[in-house]
Amino acid sequence: SNNDEDLMNETTALPSQHNGEEINPLLSSTSGISTSPYAHRDTILRSSFLARKHRENEQLETHAHQISSHDNGDNPEWNGDLPTTLLSFAVITPLGQSISMAFSRREMALQKLAMYRSAVYNLYVAHSSWDWSVSSKGKGRRGCVENEEDEMAVYGNNTSSSTIHNKQAKDIDWLNHSDTTLCHLIHMSDSLYKYLTLPTATRARHRATHKGRKEANEVLSAGREIFTLDVYGRMIMISQLSEALKYRGLPGNEASRIRQWEEKMTSAMENLRVVKEYRTLQALRVYERLFSLLLPPFYATSYVQVALNTGSLSLGIAMGVITR
Repeated sequence: SNNDEDLMNETTALPSQHNGEEINPLLSSTSGISTSPYAHRDTILRSSFLARKHRENEQLETHAHQISSHDNGDNPEWNGDLPTTLLSFAVITPLGQSISMAFSRREMALQKLAMYRSAVYNLYVAHSSWDWSVSSKGKGRRGCVENEEDEMAVYGNNTSSSTIHNKQAKDIDWLNHSDTTLCHLIHMSDSLYKYLTLPTATRARHRATHKGRKEANEVLSAGREIFTLDVYGRMIMISQLSEALKYRGLPGNEASRIRQWEEKMTSAMENLRVVKEYRTLQALRVYERLFSLLLPPFYATSYVQVALNTGSLSLGIAMGVITR
């Protein structure tokens, strides 16, 4: 007001600082308040102080409106960028964890497949070519002949069988033994391949929808039938062939080595089954999918800022579409 300006001009000679700091007359009064507000010295100081601060506050208010340019879309200094902390925590972190777990499962599956193949190869070599003549001081494979009682147990009382009525001892057909072992190994590997290539039944729709649950039940039932009957059924037959070698003179230490390869095969198959049936955590996948769908629209202002900075609305829209 004009009165305040007059008071300012009249009190320019009055002290306003003490030791380099401005004196606030509202807080430091040296005398009582006069009943004549236009004549008392402290009242004049207070009025001039308030008038000066009013002008300074007007400048601060103007500056505050200038820096808060988001209220005006035409201001080129408007900045609509949002912090990327929420984006990295809600989307990037679970996405990175999912990729890491997927690669870990892949590496484990490759290691178990390599273990399975190595054990299958060594098992076939043992059944087809191992000879125990040196260790047992006997004839080994070359001295093994068919037992008539064993043939009777296999063929029964079929009198037309020339094998039973042949009085001369017959050598064991080791080629047939190795071919039978190879046949069981091939069928077991084929059944394992069919099981591992079945459709997955661990998606969210397999738990949340009626159709998905029905599909998962059928797929899992087929997988259990293949794994328990075809895969482990063949494994039992291979184990019986190992017992045949022991029955015909294979030493216990070498039979134990064959059992170790069989154990490695079953361990590798069980690990592959776990990788097949138990995949990424459903909670992590739902969390990642939810935020990847809901969070990007909140960053639309960043693409608006790109359009403002470049002067190209098409570029802002293109950036939003590509990163969405």
